[in-house]
Amino acid sequence: MNDGTSIPSQRTDSEPVEHWLPIAGYEGRYEVSDRGRVRSLRRQSSAGKWLSPSFVAAFAETTRTGIGMRVRLMKDSKTRKYYVHRLVATAFLGCPSGSAVFHQDGDYTNCAVENLFFHGRVCVTPDCGRPFNSLGLCSTCYSRKKRPVWQWHKLSDINPENRKGVCDICGPVKVIRDSRKGEPIWTCWTVKRRAQRKRQARLYGRTPQQLDQQLAKQNGRCAICQKAKPQLSLDHDHTTGAMRDFLCHGCNTGIGFLGDSPQVARAAAAYLERHAQMELPLGQRLNVTPPRSARSKA
Repeated sequence: MNDGTSIPSQRTDSEPVEHWLPIAGYEGRYEVSDRGRVRSLRRQSSAGKWLSPSFVAAFAETTRTGIGMRVRLMKDSKTRKYYVHRLVATAFLGCPSGSAVFHQDGDYTNCAVENLFFHGRVCVTPDCGRPFNSLGLCSTCYSRKKRPVWQWHKLSDINPENRKGVCDICGPVKVIRDSRKGEPIWTCWTVKRRAQRKRQARLYGRTPQQLDQQLAKQNGRCAICQKAKPQLSLDHDHTTGAMRDFLCHGCNTGIGFLGDSPQVARAAAAYLERHAQMELPLGQRLNVTPPRSARSKA
């Protein structure tokens, strides 16, 4: 006999019984089953009208935390959306508030109770232990992840004269004087190089890992003078824009002043070789003008 407060079930004796439990906060209005279905009960609306029981339609929705089946529940003329798998886990598994609920088979449409499991929301950062809020991170670790990279590498014992300091992550390292928001600050060279690699990779259609592999092939040395320099510039063809090799600052600017011309470079090499063979008479010295820096000190 049906008293009109629930939907009659149409099942055979071979089918398992579908169990229903009230939804917390919506007692007497909605129920959820162990099969992942939601139904409304016979109730009186705020306008005094009696509403017939019916199944609540679930719909798939994608949010920043993923995709899942959701339902709309109404109470006090206000509608809220809930995940079906969370309603099932809360009613049948006793899932505490704030725990993460997962599907065993990975099918977000299968919200049956035997397909669900949950665990406490713990931050994925090793040795953290705090409950996570977003992206598997607690509020502290999340703020650190969203913080700019240059703020991770804290510097100490900065010597502005030789531009060296001690980084919390890199140790003794070269520092670069930078300016953000009008305030001069010192940045770890590792951070500066990382940003430079990303910019170069985006410019030449490569990845930062490919550029690091190219530099490793050169053993960290300039492709022309074969000298190991802490800072190497990525050279490119000014006509075609194609990427070439890593060069030191002197070689890079030198071929630039020569107009990237192989003919001019060979003529310059012949010129240097020709004049390098000149020998001065015994006892004769050239009157070389000292550099400007030496004259200023005098």
